[in-house]
Amino acid sequence: MNRNQRMVVATALCVIATVLAFTFLVWSHGHISNAAKFVVFYTNTDPSYPGLVNYWGIYIRHGLAGYLLGLIVPICLLAVAAFVALGRPSSGDLGTLPR
Repeated sequence: MNRNQRMVVATALCVIATVLAFTFLVWSHGHISNAAKFVVFYTNTDPSYPGLVNYWGIYIRHGLAGYLLGLIVPICLLAVAAFVALGRPSSGDLGTLPR
């Protein structure tokens, strides 16, 4: 693959990883059903409801599939995209480089 083809593949992998992450991960205050906490960034109390605490962070829906498709697969796709984008050209590519 030449440099332009590598960039197209890397960009496509990054877009797929971003879409998967946004589909399966939810930024919320914690009052959603069937969601597991992944990371809680901060908590705040609701002044209109004493005793109610909002846990703002990233939540995962869809159980194990959410973990796999929302975290593991996007991280792997981004790693492959970096490898493709930053990899050395193969010996077949050397003939296509400008002189």
